Amino acid sequence: MGPYAHSNRRRRARGVVLLDVLLGVFTVTLMAAGIFSLLPSVHKSQDLAVEQARATQLANRMLEHLQLLTPDTLNGETLLKLNLIDSYGGGKYVFTNVPLDAGARYSPATALPQGTGSFTMTDIEAGSVRIDLEIAWKSGSGKSQKISTGTIVGGHR
Repeated sequence: MGPYAHSNRRRRARGVVLLDVLLGVFTVTLMAAGIFSLLPSVHKSQDLAVEQARATQLANRMLEHLQLLTPDTLNGETLLKLNLIDSYGGGKYVFTNVPLDAGARYSPATALPQGTGSFTMTDIEAGSVRIDLEIAWKSGSGKSQKISTGTIVGGHR
């Protein structure tokens, strides 16, 4: 072994360590880029989930109000007097701007972007009424979203 053999080994070892560090930095950079590229879609999904939860709360609140009534009082005039709907016509009852609770932002128009709420009522057997309710809005991405639910008011449950 010559006098320079020991220093060559050290240089090679330092070169291998430097290469390991460069590969590690490159790998971490790729992982960070991948994670950061996912953040916008995660944010959009979270916003949509919040909107869907609000729409579900609004729908449930309206159904709770309607279930307190009897089938014979479920008509446009009564619902207008009770401030449960904005308007009605053609079998459709609209509650887009109705404050469903004393809390702020609790109508479809204020709680959701371009939010609307409506329902239809169908007489069914045993003096009961089937209510089909829909809340629609535009999500942050501009896509139309909606939830649909319903209930039966009256003796037939």
